[in-house]
Amino acid sequence: MRTESANPIRIRDIDHVVLRVVDLEKMLSFYCGVLGCSVERREDEIGLIQLRAGSSLIDLVPIGGKRMISSSFAKALDGS
Repeated sequence: MRTESANPIRIRDIDHVVLRVVDLEKMLSFYCGVLGCSVERREDEIGLIQLRAGSSLIDLVPIGGKRMISSSFAKALDGS
């Protein structure tokens, strides 16, 4: 088990994360209805919904939607 002093990287906080989701509406219902997040902005042309979670943001992007990232990075995320 690592101790804090053995790890040279210390995360203070996370600005935002991007989650690629199968069912955007179910995830929106969960994050807003259950966890209390609010919709910060929408980018309907790419299917992105950005949620506010305290001081952080959660981007929900449908798996079948348009890509916002390079194809090589997307392949790595998909495991291709």
